[in-house]
Amino acid sequence: MAAPIAHPTLLGNQALRLRHTKFTVHGGLHAKQEFEFLEPIRPGMRVRSRGKVIDKYERRGKQYMVTEFVTEDENGTVLVRGRFTQMLFRDEEEG
Repeated sequence: MAAPIAHPTLLGNQALRLRHTKFTVHGGLHAKQEFEFLEPIRPGMRVRSRGKVIDKYERRGKQYMVTEFVTEDENGTVLVRGRFTQMLFRDEEEG
């Protein structure tokens, strides 16, 4: 019997949290998501996700933000890489 592994997208939510807490994104709509699963995440592993904004642009009057993230184990082995493109909702005050 194979050793148990975590669902591959488990830490995708953690990467989204980075974007909503560190970069203060009030709301948006996913326009695109990409994941690259390199190694399985196993129970008991200590992992860390980090990310950064890599692009901001406007298309058809809508603002977009692209963030990349990487999840590594405690030895620095990359387990998951991903990229999110999100259409940002404007604040009510901005009109």
